[in-house]
Amino acid sequence: MPKEHRKRGRREEQKRKREQEGDYPVSKRQRSDEDQKGENFVDDDFSYDAAEHIAIAGPGEIPFYGLLDDEEQEYFKRADTMLELDQFSDAEQRDLFLANIYQEASGKELKIANSQSCSRLMERLILLSTPEQLKALFEKFSGHFLNLAQHRFASHCCETLFLQAAPVVGEESLASGKAKPDSETKEPNSVERMFLDASEEFETHLGYLMTDTFASHTIRVLLVVLSGRPLVDAQTTSLLQSKKKENIKLASGENPLPGLDTVERIVPNSFDVALDRIMKGIVAGMDTTSLRALASHPIANPLLQLVLDLEFRQSGKSNAKDTTSLFRKMLPDNPPEEGTESASFFSGILYDPIGSRLSEVLVTNSPGKTFKVLYQTLFRKRLPSLAKNETASYVLVKALERLNREDLREAVTELCPQIQLLVDRSRTSVIKCLVGRCQVRGVDSHPLAVALEEAYGQNPQGKLKRMLRLDPVENENLSQERRKQIDHQDATKAHASLLAQSMLEVPGPLRELITEGILAMENPDLLLMAKDRSATHVLQKSLTCTGDTAKYRRMIMPRLITLTLDLVTDPVGSHVVDAYWQGSKDLSFLREKVPERLLQHEASLRDSVPGRAVWRNWKMDMYKTRLTDWMREAKGRIEGTKTGIELARERYATRKQHQPSREKQGQARASERPAAGTNAAEQITTMTTNPSETICHAAIDYDYDFHSSTYQRCSSISLAEALKIPILLSRNMSETHTDLPERPKGQQFPDRAVEVSNLVNAVQELLVPFIRSADEDAAAKETGHGLSREGGGPRTALVEYHNPQKLSRLLDPQVPHEGVGHDGFLRLVEKVLQYSVNTWDQGFMPKLYASTDAPGVASDLVLSVLNTNLHVYDASPALTIIEKATGRALASLFGLTGPHAGGISVQGGSASNTTSIVVARNTLFPETKTLGNAASSRSLVLFTSAHGHYSIEKAAQMLGFGSEAVIAVPTDRFGRMDPSALESLIHKARENGRTPFYVNVTCGTTVLGSYDPVRALSKICRAYKLWLHVDASWGGPAIFSSDLAKEKLDGSHLAESIAINPHKMMGVPVTCSFLLGADLRQFHQANTLPASYLFHNDAESEGEGHASSIRQPSEIYDLADLTLQCGRRGDALKLYLSWCYHGSSGYRTQIEHAFSMAAYFASIVAAHVDLVLVSENPPPCLQVCFFYAKAGEMKGKGEENTRVTRKVGELPEVCG
Repeated sequence: MPKEHRKRGRREEQKRKREQEGDYPVSKRQRSDEDQKGENFVDDDFSYDAAEHIAIAGPGEIPFYGLLDDEEQEYFKRADTMLELDQFSDAEQRDLFLANIYQEASGKELKIANSQSCSRLMERLILLSTPEQLKALFEKFSGHFLNLAQHRFASHCCETLFLQAAPVVGEESLASGKAKPDSETKEPNSVERMFLDASEEFETHLGYLMTDTFASHTIRVLLVVLSGRPLVDAQTTSLLQSKKKENIKLASGENPLPGLDTVERIVPNSFDVALDRIMKGIVAGMDTTSLRALASHPIANPLLQLVLDLEFRQSGKSNAKDTTSLFRKMLPDNPPEEGTESASFFSGILYDPIGSRLSEVLVTNSPGKTFKVLYQTLFRKRLPSLAKNETASYVLVKALERLNREDLREAVTELCPQIQLLVDRSRTSVIKCLVGRCQVRGVDSHPLAVALEEAYGQNPQGKLKRMLRLDPVENENLSQERRKQIDHQDATKAHASLLAQSMLEVPGPLRELITEGILAMENPDLLLMAKDRSATHVLQKSLTCTGDTAKYRRMIMPRLITLTLDLVTDPVGSHVVDAYWQGSKDLSFLREKVPERLLQHEASLRDSVPGRAVWRNWKMDMYKTRLTDWMREAKGRIEGTKTGIELARERYATRKQHQPSREKQGQARASERPAAGTNAAEQITTMTTNPSETICHAAIDYDYDFHSSTYQRCSSISLAEALKIPILLSRNMSETHTDLPERPKGQQFPDRAVEVSNLVNAVQELLVPFIRSADEDAAAKETGHGLSREGGGPRTALVEYHNPQKLSRLLDPQVPHEGVGHDGFLRLVEKVLQYSVNTWDQGFMPKLYASTDAPGVASDLVLSVLNTNLHVYDASPALTIIEKATGRALASLFGLTGPHAGGISVQGGSASNTTSIVVARNTLFPETKTLGNAASSRSLVLFTSAHGHYSIEKAAQMLGFGSEAVIAVPTDRFGRMDPSALESLIHKARENGRTPFYVNVTCGTTVLGSYDPVRALSKICRAYKLWLHVDASWGGPAIFSSDLAKEKLDGSHLAESIAINPHKMMGVPVTCSFLLGADLRQFHQANTLPASYLFHNDAESEGEGHASSIRQPSEIYDLADLTLQCGRRGDALKLYLSWCYHGSSGYRTQIEHAFSMAAYFASIVAAHVDLVLVSENPPPCLQVCFFYAKAGEMKGKGEENTRVTRKVGELPEVCG
């Protein structure tokens, strides 16, 4: 039998006595403090006389509904006890018992609701009633709600009835086919109609009822039901539940409101109208003074909170403009600036234990403009004092939750020096809020970590024990029940636990403060923490928090597993054992150790309630009986997926069914045995029984390879013969190996398409925000926020810059022994993105290349999926054709239109230049291909601009010429190669007995972006029979603009080879580089070598296999024959798809715009008083070179300019 609330019963008796003696006035607003204690929102004693501000007559004397006789009371009390115990054999028996109670209670419902001893039965009946029974009770109560709501016991019955009947309204609406029925069409006996009638009963006395000790709760419940808010979520419960109201529960533990815990309910339109009418009725007739007085009233305050919240939910921002709204009556000054009455009122209730609750609602819901004024006026200048106050700190938390990034950063700076005092006073809710908001807003939380470490001490173990208030002596000899009671009452300990949990959600120093403390604990302290009702949540959170915690979990999990037997039967510690599962999500070798320990103590686990829960959660019955299924589930495999060995056996059985008998196989082998003198192709078709003797690679079942011992030429095999090879291999293998090799333990073969889809989609969720951050950050560039700031990282999305030593610690790029799997992979990608330069950012201004674009990203993904090698045509036919077509189209833009003109992709601009030197040397001096540079005792030399790229000198070193073989040609004042100087140097080289053979002409130098005069230089090359190479790696894309090409690339068609890098100026992903040629046959002749196992060109001779024996094919499709590479990525596809996406006209527009922007910037620099323009105006390419010089005077300060330039180069935003 539930324990009676005798205290509230005595209070009701005392009230009746005072009424009889005439000491109690007509208005019930002058009740004693005793009547107002224990309400649901505050625990503090509060004495308030609202009558001095308002005096509203009550509804009159409450009618007396009669008393139950002794026999009836005994029956109903016994029935309540039976329902509470719920020991019925089945639901049918319980329903029959309920029907009998309803029959006995018929006509006595109001008596039972008003009875101190039997009202619990009414509440329990309501919880167990069917919709039809609820309707019947509702009808019995209709017309009496105003009186019942004011009664100590009947009011609880009304509240329960409203909550239970609320879902029935939605069911009726759906049954009638109308989601929002109109009030005109509702049935007379519908629950909707009954709710509306009940609301009408209260409407005429709302001003009185809102301060009534019992009726105010009922009004709140009715408002929640009419609004459609979730009925039993945390926020609603705090508004409705009285702390001293007995919580009637069902013995079965079932939820009386299933499915309505956290969801908004659909309510009819009539409810919206009734709700609006009630809210206006509460406010009507009261002026600002009266409402402000009620703000500090312990009974009216919760109702005002609810009305305010519903106003903002219903009307939004328009509520702030409605002068009749509660919000505007409370704060009539718009905005409530300093000095106004509204500001004074708000400041007053900040520190009031009751009024502060209302201020929390105002701060949370007020429009942005109002909140900004409130924050600037009342919070910003008083942050430390508000944080230290026990009452105002809760309002401050609500304000901090609404701050923007800049204001939050300022608040952190202001409050960090107060952390020590806040910790001493246990104001951890403010610190927790700062931690969480810094994570959400992206504010640097390092100062908070430093302040917390100073507040709690440097010792990792000691500071965590102090934070969580772990005292082994305090709870040493207490029972579980007493320990639970003490922990429940210690709110300080709970708040500290919440702070630690919020710190674990923030990667970096804050998380490390907690994890380091846990790791530093000895096992006894760790056990104490796991069993502590507050601290255990911190330990569980450390195992399950998001982010990269694999290293920590790998260290703590083995220690926790050793404590499993001490925790598994503890009501609190057993939850830590449950958390092992998620804590070992990517550490399967640790996950498998837990059931081994549980299985050893099965009997003790089954004897305890917590132990049985752990046994069930870890699926130990499956572990005992179906270990394979358990292992599959433990490793994250899909239920029902077959193991690799199971699939292998199925395939083997299928093959055996389709194979002929062994006798027929033997006959077939005899007929296939090769005769003497057969050629290589015939030998291949007569496979031996030993796989190691075959001459081809074979692979069957789970990537087991059988490698050949020798390589022989296969060029003479016909297509028909070649097609027999895999068939014969498979047949021969099946004969030789009756038992397939088993797959190594732990390997599996998932659906690769699904695996790729899941991973790519997950990575996309990280990449898109990464790109979007650059777009969103673009608007702030002009404000100068791209600069670094002292004490924190950069303000832009460009890069979170750290020196190499610190970045190495942050990334911790260790290759694990056990794979990290899907989640671990995503964490690694997230970390790479966090510390990488965002090339999509407008502040990304590197040297000589730019960001990519959407088609570039997509084409790179396609290329990765294809993952093919463009060395021979057979390996990648489609990409080979595309590369040849793209190279030919690119060459034609430069005027290389001969029958054998085209292009080939290489690794980069340096590789293009190097390859061109090899082709030039081997073409002009064929003997050097076999004899080297020393052939005919020549001393070969190359010429390049003094402003040319260093790759020419590096190539000379690699190719054996040496650096001194590269002769730098002087330039004119614009950085262009001087033709006359070139010719003079050629003469000089010849006079010195050296052999000029190659001239590198640069179109787009690395410093000034100058274009060498190609046409003038080509005449000199032709006159001296030198190879003319144009390095247009940077400036080449100007060819897409006819105007720019005519000015800058005139004569490029006269070159033998041209280098161009589409990844530099055209947005194609790195790397994409082409070497174009007037005659690709020269490329082939210069680079090809016989590799008969790979290349099968008809033009190859059957001779000795030397380079000199190779003839030129009519068309080259094995593209590796044209370059120095064998492994070749299909980078041409990226240019091809991007070119098709944008079109030639699109590239022309982009490039012309880029050149015009460079000219615009050069004009700005030229006009600036403190800058000296070095480039031409307009500049020849996209670089704009200038010096910083005070007042435009250099005054020979070369060292100073160098120092300034170096300083600029050290800024994180400069990524060159």
